[in-house]
Amino acid sequence: MESDLGTARVLAAARTAHLQKLLAAAPFDVLIATTPESVSYVTGFRSISAKLFADYPLAAVMSPSAVLLVIPAGEVANAIDG
Repeated sequence: MESDLGTARVLAAARTAHLQKLLAAAPFDVLIATTPESVSYVTGFRSISAKLFADYPLAAVMSPSAVLLVIPAGEVANAIDG
């Protein structure tokens, strides 16, 4: 199980780096993701609460140099743990 989690983190980091490289060449400055699926794709973060509640607030904002995760305070520990 630990190796699966490690693999998922490596894949998410690679996907994020690839998206940031593409974004650097794009005609816009940031990418904003607002669905649970999009946020997961951009950041690797998965929220169980967002899957259960359709209006659960979360977002990811990506620039070529940074990724910001916008989530409720109750999700912070989950986001830090990976």
